[in-house]
Amino acid sequence: MKKVSNFILASSLVLGFFVTPELFNITQAHAQESVKPYYSYSGYTANQSNFILDKNFKTSQKADNFKINNHKITKNALAKNNKDLHDPTYYGVSNHKTNGVFFLLDGKSVSKKKLLNHYGEAKYTSTSA
Repeated sequence: MKKVSNFILASSLVLGFFVTPELFNITQAHAQESVKPYYSYSGYTANQSNFILDKNFKTSQKADNFKINNHKITKNALAKNNKDLHDPTYYGVSNHKTNGVFFLLDGKSVSKKKLLNHYGEAKYTSTSA
């Protein structure tokens, strides 16, 4: 009888050590918050043109979350106030929000071929340039 009780006690202890850690291994579902892509550029665009090929620059434009020299560029097409700061020209400037921006590239660090590979063919073109 003593051997049977020792066997039962030993097997219950061994079983307890194997089962107990699984009771504490509880998994929980966590929701991931999404981060809106953004890009902020400061400086002269004509001297440092390769920022335009940055993938974060491209995705920030799609997300409408792009700043250049502390001016937010919006998707609004209305342009009444124009402002020249550094070398970009801003269109529709109001309270550090801008409807559009025109900036020069240096022509050395970014080629036309690189731009077309990165962005694709233009949907709209202007002959006024």
